[in-house]
Amino acid sequence: MPHSGHMIRDDFESKFMRFADGVKYTLCQATLLFCHERQTTMAIPGSKDAARPFLPAKDFETSRAFYEALGFSKLLDGDVAIFGVGPSAFILQRYYQKAWAENFMVQLMVDDLDGWWEHIEALDLPGRFGVKPPKAPTLQPWGLRVAYLHDPSGVLWHVAQRREDAPAD
Repeated sequence: MPHSGHMIRDDFESKFMRFADGVKYTLCQATLLFCHERQTTMAIPGSKDAARPFLPAKDFETSRAFYEALGFSKLLDGDVAIFGVGPSAFILQRYYQKAWAENFMVQLMVDDLDGWWEHIEALDLPGRFGVKPPKAPTLQPWGLRVAYLHDPSGVLWHVAQRREDAPAD
């Protein structure tokens, strides 16, 4: 781990000291290390922090229309589009690389998969957007019921039924 300051050989126990400037100085066994680590009381990550994946778009306008048709909430529309669903969101970008897009997957956990499936079927996504036909919900060997659909860039969405007895769902 990189550190600043100089090292002084001595026989000390591992301790640390905080000075008024907020810098933490670590006293390590056999070596005095001056490690400049700002101390904070903020939890990292915080409870309101969010991860937003960047999804590729071969044709930005077509992909944006696809996600609008699915019913995602458009939170931002500009050089990128940010779409939200529940507490989650993703960023649709004007960037495409075939190998990446066709290996990109997103899982959407839902409370009513059958309702989502009816909605997906009614949209005629292959006819409107030229995507592969969606696959109907099926119970997978790992215990989730999942429907599959591809976006216009090839991103594979796993729309999965949330299970009552599985907190991670």
